[in-house]
Formats: sequence, structure tokens, C-alpha cells
Amino acid sequence: MNQSPYELLLNLKHEGTVEEYHEKFELYAGPLRGTEPEYLKGIFLNGVKEVVRAELKLHPINTLPELMDYAQRIDEKNSLMEKGNARGNRGGPTRSYSSSRTITWDPSVGITHIVWVVVPTKNSY
Repeated sequence: MNQSPYELLLNLKHEGTVEEYHEKFELYAGPLRGTEPEYLKGIFLNGVKEVVRAELKLHPINTLPELMDYAQRIDEKNSLMEKGNARGNRGGPTRSYSSSRTITWDPSVGITHIVWVVVPTKNSY
């Protein structure tokens, strides 16, 4: 049984990259040229992964092409962040520090002096 273009579009879900989703979306939406742009934006937004959709909702986006472009940039950013996290890197060099605290106490006046010493440890980069 053949599905209508609307059925294909409504069943489309973002499973790989946004680029792949975008290509399929345009293929399925092609025969629906007379469809209201806001309706197509809603369908596109509904089909993307939740992590992309949540970020898209934070920004005012006026057109479907802008929405698709922004979704792709979010997906690329998330992909880079995942690669960095997989390597144990959260976006740049990390540093380790050790610290010690010295407190001088005089019972007649309370705490009189606090010294914090923070020193980078070996292999902190």
C-alpha cells in the first residue's frame, strides 16, 4: 500500500544526522508545495530528536529553511561535543589543582588569618 506524501512526512523521524533527516524531509515535502509553511515547520520540528528540538525552541526562527539550517548547526555542535566527551575532553585542556588551607586561631578575637594555597599538580594539561 502506497503512503500519501503527508503520511510519509508525518512518519519521518530524525534517526541519523539532521542533514539526512533534512534531505528526506525535502524529498517527501516536494509534492506538497502548496502546504502552509508554518505547518511544514511544525512537522519538521516534531520529527527532529528531542535534544535538537529543545534548543530550536529557544530561538525565534521565521522560515523553514532557517529552521533546517539551525537544526543542522545544532546537530553538528552536539556531535562535536559528544566526540570530545568520548575522549574525556570537555572542549579543551583541563587542569588539576591541589589546595590546602591554613587557619590561625586566637581564642580572644576569633579567626585572625586564613591562607589558601592553590597549586597546579603535575600533568595538569
